[in-house]
Amino acid sequence: MDKYPLIGKFALQNKFITKGELDKALSACSGDENSLDEELTNYLVYNKLVSSKNIEKFVASAKILEVRKSELNFGKIAIKKGLISKNNLEFMLEEQENDILNNKEPRLLGDMLIEAGIITDNQRELVVEVQKNDENGHLLLEPVFVSKGLKLQMAADFLSAFLIKTEKFSKSCTLNDIKDILLDKGIIFGVVTDEMIVSFLKSQIFEKKTFRVARGIKPVQGEDAKIDYFFNTKYLKAGGVATDGQIDFKDRGKIPQVEKEMVLAKKIPMVEALAGKNLYGEAVIVKPATDVKIKIGKGAKLSANGLQVLAAVNGHPKISSSREICVDEEYIIKGNVDYETGHIDYDGDISIKGCIKSGFKVKGHNIKALEIDDGTIDAQGDVNISDGIIKGEIYVQGNLSAKYIHNSHITCMGDVASEKEIIDATIENRGKCSVVNGKIISSKIISKMGVFAKDIGTEKGKPSAIRVGHDIFVEKDLAKNQIGIDAFNKVLDSMVVKQTKKEEKNKKIQKEVSEYSDALDNSQMLQQKIIAKMDSLKDDSGKIEYPEAIKEKLTLLQEEIKQEQEKLDLAFKINQGLEREIKELDQKIGQQKLKIKNLEFERESLIKWLSKNSGKAVMIVNGVIMAKTVIYGKHSKKVLEEESKNVTVKEVRDTKPGAGPGAYKIETTS
Repeated sequence: MDKYPLIGKFALQNKFITKGELDKALSACSGDENSLDEELTNYLVYNKLVSSKNIEKFVASAKILEVRKSELNFGKIAIKKGLISKNNLEFMLEEQENDILNNKEPRLLGDMLIEAGIITDNQRELVVEVQKNDENGHLLLEPVFVSKGLKLQMAADFLSAFLIKTEKFSKSCTLNDIKDILLDKGIIFGVVTDEMIVSFLKSQIFEKKTFRVARGIKPVQGEDAKIDYFFNTKYLKAGGVATDGQIDFKDRGKIPQVEKEMVLAKKIPMVEALAGKNLYGEAVIVKPATDVKIKIGKGAKLSANGLQVLAAVNGHPKISSSREICVDEEYIIKGNVDYETGHIDYDGDISIKGCIKSGFKVKGHNIKALEIDDGTIDAQGDVNISDGIIKGEIYVQGNLSAKYIHNSHITCMGDVASEKEIIDATIENRGKCSVVNGKIISSKIISKMGVFAKDIGTEKGKPSAIRVGHDIFVEKDLAKNQIGIDAFNKVLDSMVVKQTKKEEKNKKIQKEVSEYSDALDNSQMLQQKIIAKMDSLKDDSGKIEYPEAIKEKLTLLQEEIKQEQEKLDLAFKINQGLEREIKELDQKIGQQKLKIKNLEFERESLIKWLSKNSGKAVMIVNGVIMAKTVIYGKHSKKVLEEESKNVTVKEVRDTKPGAGPGAYKIETTS
């Protein structure tokens, strides 16, 4: 891979081309090292191996790598010198990358850091000088002449000192001379052993290289303690992408959820800073590292080693305003469900202190809210609305309670209870529907276990239609089941007709096969007779002169046999195909009958369940029920002709003469 230019590597890694295609491309490019990338780019685009758009991406990526290669060293030295942090470097490198991706000339890292006020001009020059003088990041000061033809060079941080032999080096230089030189320069710490100095004086190797004569103790930069979080602490985003590609600003992100004992956070302990010591024996002080304390709140606990935070319960993890890590079993929204929160989809209990606003959806287990204003709820448990519901679309697997319900559609598997009123609403529920202290006005209610209200209707309002004793959900399932049975039967009838037609066609083909076979047998027998007759005409020498008429007859017969054989083969082929299709249809018919049987069994089960779990066709009104209210039982219907007070409405058998054995009627009693 190293022999390939960056453009080629990118194309290969992204599987736009194969290794063989890349080698072929490179051999076709005759440019020198400086123009090879350009020639390769043109070749790939011209030969439609890589699109222009992808080539632009590769060129940008190559430029990013090129810039980073030189700038990363600058950043490392700046971090080492304590001028910038790692976060500063990562942010600036990202800015450079954005410049390149936007076809801008990338700014130098040093210039960007100065513009941001992070370093000064002098500090930038210091880092540049370090890059020039020492690849390890040590800035070396100008060497100075000392006695005995030696030069002494110091590191800018005064942690290293080097001796350099010049052409004027005196071989009379001794160990004591070196010690005097160092002492004269104040170098009293970290000096190498006497044996090493003597070896330096005697060695010819050091006539061409420097000798480190003293080394201080390098300070160790401390690292601050930090906490890594294993849940999304800022999960709300600007908006999700809908299926049509548009941004849905009501989708603010997935709410984090954790299970008991899950690791929520981990503390990375601080690394203690260690002071150094320079060659003058002075301490080199570094900034001390800071510790951080893990704070835990309700629903969280510390691990045995005190470095991990674990969930004590299932729920929603969060960081409180006091930086405590908590887990709430109930997801709490302190305000409204609106563009600030987005839709709420949480596999647990939800408590909303405000309103579910227009167009927003809440999905969860037990759901509590102050109010619903044209919002949607999908609850696996109960729903409790402390104020009211206006234009709500609600599905509840448990019970629902609210102060009032206006202009809403509610589907509920349990009871529906309104404290004040139900107006212009459609309610379908499997339990009872009650407004014991209030009114039902202009609404359509289907309630299996009955309806209980203080008043029903007003003089000016549209009459309500109330159906009691009906399990609307089972009835819908039965209707859906019947539609399925009818549809499957229709398909089955079509299959049977198709199979019958193929069987009839196959009978005709079988008859043709028999006819073609008989005709072929007859022709072959005639052929054998003619050949036998021709053999009888041979003389003693075996020679024979066949009459032209016999020859012609034999030729025609052979052609006829060939045609009959072809007809027979084709008929056999058609017959085999039809038998295969009939067999396949037979299997499909069996499968279709099984589907119908399963649906019929499902229907029988639903009917049995309905008979064992019958509803209550009853309605109790403690106040006034207005005329024209429509009341449905399981088997009968009644439109009230006049206003009534304090009534109980039931469906009973109609026992009057001529009503019939299965007749029912709606009866009202005061």
